[in-house]
Formats: sequence, structure tokens, C-alpha cells
Amino acid sequence: MVDPEGEQLRANALAMKEIFGNVELSNKCLDEFTQSIENI
Repeated sequence: MVDPEGEQLRANALAMKEIFGNVELSNKCLDEFTQSIENI
């Protein structure tokens, strides 16, 4: 039996792996974040 909290944790870890494991996506996110900070 799997704890529901464990399911959510695994789903979040998988999403983070996809973002931080993908250099192009990571750079895109950082660029968008930088642009939003510059526009403040």
C-alpha cells in the first residue's frame, strides 16, 4: 500500500527531474525569470 503523500512527492520529484535535468528547459525558465525581474 502506498501512502498518498508519497505519491505526490514522487510526482513532484519527477516534474523537478524533467525541469532540472533538461538544460534547454532550465535555461528557458531562468531567462523568463530574469526578464520578469528586470520588468519590475
